[in-house]
Amino acid sequence: MLTLMANAQDQMANYYFESGKELYEEKDYSEAIETFNKALEKDANHADALCYLGYSYFDSENYPEAIKAFDRLEAADKNYSAWYFYQRGSANIEMENWAEAANDFEKFMIKYSRAADKIGYHHCAAYLKFYAEQAPTVRAKKSDMQDPKNLGSKINTLSDDMMPQINPKGDRLYFTSNRQGGLDKVDMDEDNDWGEDLYYIEKDGNQWAKATLLPEPINSYNNDGTSTFSADGQTMIYVKCGEDGGIGSCDLWICELSGKVWSEPKNLGDIVNSEKWDSQPSLSADGNTLAFVSTRDGCYDGSMDIYISRKNKFGQWSVPQNLGPAINTPFGEKSPYLAPDGKTLYFASEGHPGFGDLDLFVSVLEESKWSEPVNMGAPLNSKGEDTYFTISASGEAAYFASDRGGLGKLDMFSVSIPKSMRPTPSVIVQGIVSKDNTDKKLGAWVLVEDLSTGELIATAKSNSTSGAYLVVLPVGRNYSVSAN
Repeated sequence: MLTLMANAQDQMANYYFESGKELYEEKDYSEAIETFNKALEKDANHADALCYLGYSYFDSENYPEAIKAFDRLEAADKNYSAWYFYQRGSANIEMENWAEAANDFEKFMIKYSRAADKIGYHHCAAYLKFYAEQAPTVRAKKSDMQDPKNLGSKINTLSDDMMPQINPKGDRLYFTSNRQGGLDKVDMDEDNDWGEDLYYIEKDGNQWAKATLLPEPINSYNNDGTSTFSADGQTMIYVKCGEDGGIGSCDLWICELSGKVWSEPKNLGDIVNSEKWDSQPSLSADGNTLAFVSTRDGCYDGSMDIYISRKNKFGQWSVPQNLGPAINTPFGEKSPYLAPDGKTLYFASEGHPGFGDLDLFVSVLEESKWSEPVNMGAPLNSKGEDTYFTISASGEAAYFASDRGGLGKLDMFSVSIPKSMRPTPSVIVQGIVSKDNTDKKLGAWVLVEDLSTGELIATAKSNSTSGAYLVVLPVGRNYSVSAN
């Protein structure tokens, strides 16, 4: 009789588990939790029910209960499949139980399969263990940085306002917004999303003027965003998605300013672009180095990675190089920004130890190697997403986008960062090329040479209508400027 009752209990526990699993796979987590608890009423040590109970709590972001369920699972079955250690470790990170999280990832790496198709998970666990070990120190670091300032309702809207890029002088800010009033293409699945378009704002005295929509053909009825400009503002690389003639889902395109008119956008081609997603470009001040984000084959564990392409001796963009494990992690990096000095890289990361979902970091190119990324600290970084950092040539004007609270999900903020995190100061050389003894403005090649050595340092082309040119150069040298 007792045996029959036990078998009936086991059958009911299995029935409730299978029913709960179906609910879990349908992402009905609250009903799944209730059903798994019914299974556990029949069999308190039902390992599968305990495991999926933990998954359900985790996916519904109830991390304390997820940890309790996984604790019960470990007590019930010491030899159960080790994946739950990874989940419990992630829950402990969310709860800032740092020692417990590090211990969970250590257990995971010891017990989880090392089959060829499972090695990526070990890499992820190693990074998360390091995150758990280092995050307390990163978060405890003192900073005298003042709180960032929201750019306000004159600039930010109820929609996402993001991807700022400041020009070297600090008086023009380009950005992307999916606000109403551009070349609208409404996304019915998102609130306040009328499609991404490119805008800019300019300084009017000490204040920012009203946002201006960049014209067609730069903006279109598809998503257009994440623009980057050469220092003189005459070359623009930006992102177009779902475009005829494209290679992947989103590609990098280039435009040139001739006088007052932008050229038709041209796809950068299949050396730079891939069949996957390529986005978030940053062009160096001299226009010869391009950083961007991609999900192409070769990314670290299939995540978003930062790549760099440089112009070759023929002026063509070279095959992009992955920046490697010094910068990229298995969890995704985004929004690279090459500072005007050409050697300081700012970027956002999910994988390096920090404060929230995405933190901002800085790294410097030293002897052809990128330095260990430094978390830029609070209050710049928050518990949410902090991305798209940009800074002027002087290092005094810096901007970024964050979801920490404002008008929309993503708003743009200004911030002043410590000198230790600023790029090497650069000097801006600008002027106007005109015909001898006349006021006629000319488009001409501008040559910048080192006065001491005669070395050609930089070239630029003045605007054919205004004659204006601008070059960003390292400080500490004497230069001569001539036009040809």
